[in-house]
Amino acid sequence: MWKTATDTPFRIRVCKTNVAGDKEIEEVLHLQGETNCSVRQALFDFYEMDSLEKVFHGFKVVDSNPLNTTIRRDGSTEVTIHLQRKTYRVIVMSETEKPYYEKECIYEEEITLPTELEGVGNVARYSSENGMNYSGDLPFSVMDDMTLVPQHSVCYWLDGQIEEQFVTHGKETEAFTPEEKGYCFDGWYTSKRTGCEIL
Repeated sequence: MWKTATDTPFRIRVCKTNVAGDKEIEEVLHLQGETNCSVRQALFDFYEMDSLEKVFHGFKVVDSNPLNTTIRRDGSTEVTIHLQRKTYRVIVMSETEKPYYEKECIYEEEITLPTELEGVGNVARYSSENGMNYSGDLPFSVMDDMTLVPQHSVCYWLDGQIEEQFVTHGKETEAFTPEEKGYCFDGWYTSKRTGCEIL
């Protein structure tokens, strides 16, 4: 909701292009709002957001000068804002400076992460810094820069049931210890009869 004391009309022409510079879409925003403020502030007020990244999510402003234009009282304000679609980086971190995997994507590009990485082997899933998990065989849309770590799946066979645990590659983890009344847990083995004990 546009909350202002005045009712001054103005137009903002937004030209969006892709990374190659080809025009994708041109739209005109017919807005009404307070005078004697910048176009930048008018956009923040209208969309109730506090940054251009949020207002034009997925795009970057090519030239910020039009955003500094002051809204005129006579309604004659008309500016053109040129935007270019941003690119985002998807990185799978390693223990060294060189990542296991990296890809540059445009906003909302759909990608599928590899299920196997050199130096890692099979990857069950990828975990992000914000706690989201991504399967290596399911596509998803890239909405922002992403830093991921590869995880392995460890399955425990216990009394006919499988317990699954996800472990980040390169990090030590402790296997859980099951409890059963009247029994003493002896440890985990790679197979029922001839397997080696997992320490």
